[in-house]
Amino acid sequence: MLTTTGFAFSLGGIAGAFSVMATSFRIAMKMQAPMQGLPRPERQMIGRAIKTGVPVEPAGSELGWRAFDQARLMAVYQPLALGQFLLLYLGIIGPQLPLLIRDDGLSVWIGRVLCSLLVVAAVVVTPMLLRSSRRARRYVEVASVSG
Repeated sequence: MLTTTGFAFSLGGIAGAFSVMATSFRIAMKMQAPMQGLPRPERQMIGRAIKTGVPVEPAGSELGWRAFDQARLMAVYQPLALGQFLLLYLGIIGPQLPLLIRDDGLSVWIGRVLCSLLVVAAVVVTPMLLRSSRRARRYVEVASVSG
């Protein structure tokens, strides 16, 4: 049973990660455009504005439009990145599932440690990506109303 489940997780996770990767790669390239050519202090100002949800002033300025574009792209990209991340981890954990209940010695412990590390990483990173996505969506809503 665990072998079948592990194989399904592995195949589905890797296939899903690769399908999402095709879409997210194009969006990731577009994510660099709003920040291109800006000095570091202005990039940091845009990042802080998106995190806090306070639009860049003046609303119609070039910097304001760049912040809006960056937040809009982040709102689309972050959920894709989260899906890709979780599917890839599922694809890595899948083949380890049958090894978790065996008592073969070293291979069992390697699988258990790997699965534990991946689960901990997923538990830590998932809320960070969700929070970033919510902040970007909130910034887009606030900037749309004010600008």
